[in-house]
Amino acid sequence: MATMEQLIFTIILHAGQAKNEAMEAVELAMDGQMEQAEEKLAAARKELDMAHSLHSELIAKEAGGELTATPSLLMVHGQNHLMSGVTELQLSGTIVKLCGKLRDNGCLETE
Repeated sequence: MATMEQLIFTIILHAGQAKNEAMEAVELAMDGQMEQAEEKLAAARKELDMAHSLHSELIAKEAGGELTATPSLLMVHGQNHLMSGVTELQLSGTIVKLCGKLRDNGCLETE
């Protein structure tokens, strides 16, 4: 079984990758590559789902008495990455849609 630290680092890994994928989606959308941008958003969602699943598992274990965790700086850091990943994914999805609408209306040029 993985240690608490390993689980938290795995949350950080997947949440961080989700944020990277989301920002790449925005860059692709700004360059007019909408299909690739949507693929990056899908990859970001998948990464965030993995992080969220681990997070939920830790919460369930704690609620069931299997785990007694004292909040640590590492745990807070993992939570921060997860929540900022959720926010970045939501904003990136909105920006990608906006880029598509602007491009459709001739207001955004591709390079």
